[in-house]
Amino acid sequence: MKKETRLTNLRRKMWLFSFFILLIEVLGIFSAYQFKQSNALPAMWLSIATMLVLIFGLTAFLTKYYYDQVEYICPNCGTKFIPAMTTVIFSAHTPKFRRLACPHCHQKSYCLEIAR
Repeated sequence: MKKETRLTNLRRKMWLFSFFILLIEVLGIFSAYQFKQSNALPAMWLSIATMLVLIFGLTAFLTKYYYDQVEYICPNCGTKFIPAMTTVIFSAHTPKFRRLACPHCHQKSYCLEIAR
């Protein structure tokens, strides 16, 4: 139960951080629109480029942070494991489970996500 509380707190932090990323995106779109209205095209493109770099950088940081905080339990054999980051990113998932192949029994199923 203690790990479930930690995972819930982690997800809450991620929602707040995602809201911050969304706020940066909206402010970047608004500033690009303002520069477009004043015919300052170089400033508009600089604003768009800065916004994209910030969004991709913060999203990459958020993904890595989440990956470092969770591990998975195989429902077949009960082994705790940490898959490769690319596997975690591209696998099918629900809010609490992710479809992964267990390194111990090689069974591919929805594995429970727990905090490390």
